[in-house]
Amino acid sequence: MTRIFSILVVLALLLGARSSYAADSDAFCTRDATGAGSCYGSFTGFQVPMVGFVDFEMLGSIGIFSAAYRGKSYGCQAAPGSEWLPAIMAATSAYRFYLQVDWDDTGNCTWVTVQNASWL
Repeated sequence: MTRIFSILVVLALLLGARSSYAADSDAFCTRDATGAGSCYGSFTGFQVPMVGFVDFEMLGSIGIFSAAYRGKSYGCQAAPGSEWLPAIMAATSAYRFYLQVDWDDTGNCTWVTVQNASWL
C-alpha cells in the first residue's frame, strides 16, 4: 500500500510540474535597450505562480497596459485619439485568451491585440 501511495505522489508531482511549465511557456515579455518591448501569450500563462500578471485598465481617457514577468515590470499607454485605445477599452471588460502588446521607447502602445477563443 505504501508503495502505491509513493508512486501516486511522484506522478502527481511530475504532472504538476509539467502543467506549470506548459503554462509558463505561453507567456513572455521582453524589452530592448531603448525601452521598446513586447508582451505576448495567454492570460493563463501569466497567472502561473512566480511568472507574473497582465492588466488592462482605463485611467480617465487613457488606456493602460501593465505587466510583470519574472520580476520585471512592463507596460504602455494609449492616449485619447490613439488607434490602440479601443482595443485596451475592450480588454478591460472582456474575457480574454491571447494577448500581444508592443510599445515604443517612449512607452506608447504601438500594437494591441486581444483575442477571445475556446477550444475543447
